[in-house]
Amino acid sequence: MGALFLLFQSFPAIHGHLGELAGASALTFLGYLVVFRPARKGSYVCFVFPLILASVLLFGAKALFSVFPARFLATYVFSSRYTRTPFRFALLNASTDAIAVVLSALVQSSTSGLPFLLSAGATAGALWMAYNALESVHHVLRSGSFKREEILQAIRANSLDVALSPLGVLLALSYKQIGPETILLILIPLGAGFFVLRFAFQTQEEKREMDVLYDLTSDLNGNLELSNILSQIIRKSREVLGGERSAIFLPGKDRSGAIVSDPEDHFFLESLFFEPPLSRCLNKESVLTTDSTVVQGSLVAVPLEAQGRVLGVLAVHNKASGTLYEEHEQFLSIMAGHAARAIINAELFNETVEAHRKLAETQSQLVQSSKLAAVGQLAAGVAHEINNPLGAVLISAQGLQRTPGFADPRDKESLETIATGTKRCKEIVERLLRFSRLSDDSMLSFSVKEAIQDSLDLLSHQLALEGITLEWSLREDAEALGNPLEFSQAVTNLILNGRDAILEKIAESGISPPGGMTRGRIQVSLITREGIDLTVADNGSGISPDVLPRIFEPFYTTKEVGKGTGLGLALAYRAIEKMNGTIRVESSVGQGSTFVIHLPVSEAPVPMEPSIPAPVAATDVALRAMDFLKEQD
Repeated sequence: MGALFLLFQSFPAIHGHLGELAGASALTFLGYLVVFRPARKGSYVCFVFPLILASVLLFGAKALFSVFPARFLATYVFSSRYTRTPFRFALLNASTDAIAVVLSALVQSSTSGLPFLLSAGATAGALWMAYNALESVHHVLRSGSFKREEILQAIRANSLDVALSPLGVLLALSYKQIGPETILLILIPLGAGFFVLRFAFQTQEEKREMDVLYDLTSDLNGNLELSNILSQIIRKSREVLGGERSAIFLPGKDRSGAIVSDPEDHFFLESLFFEPPLSRCLNKESVLTTDSTVVQGSLVAVPLEAQGRVLGVLAVHNKASGTLYEEHEQFLSIMAGHAARAIINAELFNETVEAHRKLAETQSQLVQSSKLAAVGQLAAGVAHEINNPLGAVLISAQGLQRTPGFADPRDKESLETIATGTKRCKEIVERLLRFSRLSDDSMLSFSVKEAIQDSLDLLSHQLALEGITLEWSLREDAEALGNPLEFSQAVTNLILNGRDAILEKIAESGISPPGGMTRGRIQVSLITREGIDLTVADNGSGISPDVLPRIFEPFYTTKEVGKGTGLGLALAYRAIEKMNGTIRVESSVGQGSTFVIHLPVSEAPVPMEPSIPAPVAATDVALRAMDFLKEQD
């Protein structure tokens, strides 16, 4: 400003044109208002170029004394929302206009001998070229690189200025030939026409925006997919605002989050939303800026607020400067409201779906528990009923064995087989009774080795019939606190799971070994050192990595319908968890799986196992004889 004052003092002739320069400066300032406050992108009209051209044609180089203060004041006042350094921004733009004025004034002075229209055309061309050249230099200095497309876009945007050159020539001719009052005769109807056009354009833009909002609302009402909703919002925002890219940022924890952008050009990064100016949106502030030190070009961003918290940020960016305005920010705020409500509705919908899923699982568990309870009661009843004939068979066989001189050795061998088989059936019945007797809340200190042996005895014969070798190493023993029957069930489920994996591997290969040959192998080992470690390994089909995280979920199964309930591993996990233990799995597809159970050691003594309650029919002589013989053995 001091240099401008010294330059002003060096031109004595300026003093005589002081009033005219002040009037030209006021008109130029009003022209800059049009530049900075257009109604919408479609109604963008720039009257600055013809006003500067008229000033150069009338005052020559002295026109910079009207252009520089008008540009500086207008830029400083109306750029405070676009940049955090308005003074430097205003000084740079005013200097650019001043240089363009001086260059075009030199052309006007050198062509003063030509006809006025030719001189005015040359001056207009020089002014336009100087503007484009200076803007290109400004862009390169600001961005640090030469981007041809962005420079050409700015030149195309300034093409309308050349089309308005005749207006500047008309103003200069009228001023010279008729007087200053003629400018008002031209500008008043021109200004009225401009405001009429501006109102028409604004109405058209508002109608288009309302149509977009109506279509968007209709789409949102019939769509609960959050990704589709966000994609529609950012695409519509970019189209209406005329931006080159748009995005929605959903913040997470620890400076992370998710970004949905249109198009996918990786301009918007997560880190960008945690730096100024976009970080202000996370504090519930809107951002409208152009040519900041972080984001080059025009940027408008608004927070997605709902229920007193910021759910995300909606942003639109354009490479060209000065193309996004307050009206765009207002429209984007409306879109942000739709986006926030969509996010809340999607969260509520997902919560409802998850609650419904958990309710369905709970209902299925209740149904399954009822079925298991009914099966347990049935097993207990059947076991009591079977005990009577088994007792009779066992008593008869043992009685015949004790009869002196009865039958020959081959008959005695058959009686031994009958007695042995009957004892095995009786042991199985006793295990069924124990499984149906204890409740889930029973916590006892029990022998882990014995509980595992019960499961092995129940399954070894069945696995042998299927050609699967069951190997175990239970040399060590320890006591654990929990429900021994639930623990036995957990071991049983793991072994059966290995059996199913082996059979699945055989089915997938399509090659079944001949009868009598080993089809697979299950190994059970028990180690007691710093705790109790039980390992159940198989060489079955294995578990794929995408399925592995879900194998302990209730009702999750990869088996065909009717071949699995999805409860075996879930019940095993729950039983081990109740005993303050852990269960983990290592698996390789096609090689097999290894389940490892770790339990803490119980220091409490193992209580005596309660006797099996006698059934009502146990008062008959046969059962009492069976008990007597059992005591004798």
